[in-house]
Amino acid sequence: MRQSRSRFAWLLAALFLTAALPAQALNRIDLAIGDTVPSPGDDVVEIAMSMNFDDPTLGGRIGISYDSTALTFLSFAFDSTFTGNFALLEPAAGSVENPLIVGAAWFFVAPPIGPAPIGSFLFQRLDPTAPTTLASEAVPLFGFASQTSTDDLAVDFGSLTIPAVPEPSTALLLMGGLATLSAARDTKGRR
Repeated sequence: MRQSRSRFAWLLAALFLTAALPAQALNRIDLAIGDTVPSPGDDVVEIAMSMNFDDPTLGGRIGISYDSTALTFLSFAFDSTFTGNFALLEPAAGSVENPLIVGAAWFFVAPPIGPAPIGSFLFQRLDPTAPTTLASEAVPLFGFASQTSTDDLAVDFGSLTIPAVPEPSTALLLMGGLATLSAARDTKGRR
């Protein structure tokens, strides 16, 4: 009985200490496949970049690394609702830099708190049948500066894998196999 009270006391102490510690703020950069739907035969893919910050920031820079043997960078555009208004930095259309650098700062304008779109990249896929990964990353010496302290903010940088597009012949084989299985099942069910 005494041992169970001791465990209970340790559990209460751990819960109290956990509740007393300040929660770590979430500051995140995310990548997602955008809304632009390529037309048949068009291997252009849109990558949307967004931020979700709990801490106010003065601004910073984001690097986007990608496999240049699988993708060719075409363009970047800031989202029309993006509130950055100072020192906007975007890669030139057709740039071969890797990583691509995007930056923004807020001067006399409140930075976004919570989820907010930043902008979209357009890439040409060189081999749509192979998946490829993009990753956002910190840019050395240009981290996201805090509005409330002299330290840079801790930021989680996300990545994205663009899935492979199945070849038409693969899709036809799959559909043929499913049709054969369905026919075999129907025939078996009639017996």
